[in-house]
Amino acid sequence: MSHAEQKMDERPYVSVRALERGLQLLVEMARLGRCKPVELSEATGFDRTTVYRLLETLRRRGFVSQNLSDGSFGLTENIRRLGEGFTYSDRVCSIVAPVLKHLVSKISWPSDFATFETDAMLIRETTHHFSPFSMHRSMVGTPVSLTRTALGRAVLWAAQPDERLVMLNLVASSNRPEALEATDQRKLSGIIVDTQRRGYAWSINEAETGISGIALPVRAGRHVAGAINVIFFTRALNPQEAAERYLPALKEAVQTIEETLAANVEGARRVTSGLSASA
Repeated sequence: MSHAEQKMDERPYVSVRALERGLQLLVEMARLGRCKPVELSEATGFDRTTVYRLLETLRRRGFVSQNLSDGSFGLTENIRRLGEGFTYSDRVCSIVAPVLKHLVSKISWPSDFATFETDAMLIRETTHHFSPFSMHRSMVGTPVSLTRTALGRAVLWAAQPDERLVMLNLVASSNRPEALEATDQRKLSGIIVDTQRRGYAWSINEAETGISGIALPVRAGRHVAGAINVIFFTRALNPQEAAERYLPALKEAVQTIEETLAANVEGARRVTSGLSASA
């Protein structure tokens, strides 16, 4: 992302009031279930004329339907389809991005958030473009090794045994350079034991010459959602020194993400219950 693009991202825009009101109406309908315009007017504070106009617009677009018997309105399956387009990884990334930006402001070194996808760790969010110490700028969408990177090792450490086995089998059956390493159970067990002892994953020059990293997993309940690293030049720090300096900030970032993710999952569960009740 260029400097100009960053400035555009940070530029304040005037919000669209009608859209805000339409979204608020949908939130209230999810909370109340099937309801009448007068109830929505009371819940939102909008006058009845505004409520009727919003409902008619949403009805024409297929997001609400009206029961002709009693005049009540309810949400349609189109709302559920919108939710299905928002994946679990998307939800996590929306939470991670601002936390990573705060992290780089504290430590300066770049960080990445990656999830396991198909046969590698896929970088989903990054702060390389905000860091003064990065040689890279375009990292989002880059696949990196599950077995050779701190990111991948953090995920292997945190994964349930059955999840770990599936991930390693997918890498082993791929054309990636580390495919053979994914079958070396003795080496992998040693890495996991060492990571458990240290309390963080690490790598030195294994994914890229001159680059080292430390990483922690991001957990979602019993499952691992991904991992966050701190990347640094090997000539500047070793992993132990990096952990002494930056592990507290990295732990704080992970805790913030996990707590926010848990709250969002609970909120989504309530909304889903509301959608079911209004159907």
